Amino acid sequence: MESDRILDEGIALMDVAAAAVKHETTNTELDLLKQQMHERSVKAGELTVVGPLAPENSRGNWTAGHISLADRLETGELSTETVTHALGVLAESYVQTHSNVGAQVRCIDGRQAAGYDDNDAEMFTREQGPQIPGGSPIQAVAYRLAFGGSDGSYYTKNLGEDMHESAEKMEKLGFLPGDHIDDKDRHDGTTGCRAIDGVEEHTSGINFKTVHEVESVLQALMGNDFNARDFDHVIASSMRMAAAQEHYFIDKKAIIKELVEQNPDGAPVLVGDHKEIIAAINLCEGETLHRDHFSSRMDGQVQVFGYDAWYTFKAAKALFPYDLEQQSRYIHARLALAVTALMDLTDGSLQLVVRTPKVAA
Repeated sequence: MESDRILDEGIALMDVAAAAVKHETTNTELDLLKQQMHERSVKAGELTVVGPLAPENSRGNWTAGHISLADRLETGELSTETVTHALGVLAESYVQTHSNVGAQVRCIDGRQAAGYDDNDAEMFTREQGPQIPGGSPIQAVAYRLAFGGSDGSYYTKNLGEDMHESAEKMEKLGFLPGDHIDDKDRHDGTTGCRAIDGVEEHTSGINFKTVHEVESVLQALMGNDFNARDFDHVIASSMRMAAAQEHYFIDKKAIIKELVEQNPDGAPVLVGDHKEIIAAINLCEGETLHRDHFSSRMDGQVQVFGYDAWYTFKAAKALFPYDLEQQSRYIHARLALAVTALMDLTDGSLQLVVRTPKVAA
């Protein structure tokens, strides 16, 4: 089967990479590793440009956030040719992620990790864990939203406890808990991960003003898996959580502290300013964007919000292995929080791209 052949090629590439970092890799050898990665990525996945995150005349609920493709095109900072080139580079920038080698969950943030050098073979071949908005901490919020709150748990539980509880249930998937901080001087108690720093707003952002917009994005992403009843559950659950936010949410620094207790390397530092122009939804299971390599190829001037939606589906089964309804509620909550986070971070003009497994000819 074509999928087996692609998997074999990926495993062979890992073997080559592992051998390469055992000795001083030459530039030629590293270039070969990159070429093999690019070719495998293109063979494995198909990119479809859906359009902007929100239509130009339907961005009233987007905050006109500072991350904007439209503004950069209008000022001439970027050209349409650069956007087209970025899409081509994106198609080549996915790698396989393996849960048995200590890879950790990452946020969708497109900024580069501190100290990354694309000419360093060890850094280039470092394992990449799946990307989800806000990493493991926001995964825990979606976990609690799936319950609904009618049992009073928003007052008897808190986010720190849910991070611990959900992490235990996620151990079977093999990926370590993770998210990030950044290199900015922060004296206001924030972390540098906006999905964490704005979690209260993002949760309460699923409301009567945004419901139709959030729903339409979920319908587009989920297709026949979208369930109106489970989406309505998320709306009600979000309202309950917003009402109890002083009880449920914990200090932002405490979130990172809990994360680092679970995984000492779970909060890497990302550097620089946000330069994302694409939001990429990846449905190719077991693959993830090599964020640092992509950013390096674009000289740090173009970045991608990379969301491995396939991991959300696997997480749902790990968190609620015997409850299909709770699985669906979790998935709806996780995707809804991703939409409201993007509403906060961007003006809606970024290109929405979906990556699906390539069907053999």
